Amino acid sequence: MMSIFIRNAALNLLSRREHSKKELCLKLTKRFKDKAKVEAVVRALAEQEWCNEDRFIRETIHAKVQRGYGPLYIESYLLQRGIPRSNITPHLHEDDPMWLELAKKVKEKRFGSGTPSSLLEKAKWVRFLKSRGFASTHIQYALRLPLL
Repeated sequence: MMSIFIRNAALNLLSRREHSKKELCLKLTKRFKDKAKVEAVVRALAEQEWCNEDRFIRETIHAKVQRGYGPLYIESYLLQRGIPRSNITPHLHEDDPMWLELAKKVKEKRFGSGTPSSLLEKAKWVRFLKSRGFASTHIQYALRLPLL
């Protein structure tokens, strides 16, 4: 009987957005104390494709890119949600030219289309782009600096 409530709660969460198995288990164990039943329900939902980690990865990457986050931030976000790096790697290519253009777009939205006028300003821009999860090559491209 309890597993029906757990299943309904899980489906309610999944109807709002995709979740990783770990994330779903954490949310459900806060509400339902029987960890074994929660894990069994999540495992069953995964087998039935209700909780699909590949779909979670794709949707997370899409959502984070739309919000201006780079590959390092997205990878860290997914790792924190229990997704193994081996599952992330096929979906997230750091050398994709898309990241260069996204870093440039994010920089221009925040600081305009110019170049930094001082070392202090350049450091501020670099810190901002690093906090958004962009690699050094992406940042150099965005700031129109010579690539190393």
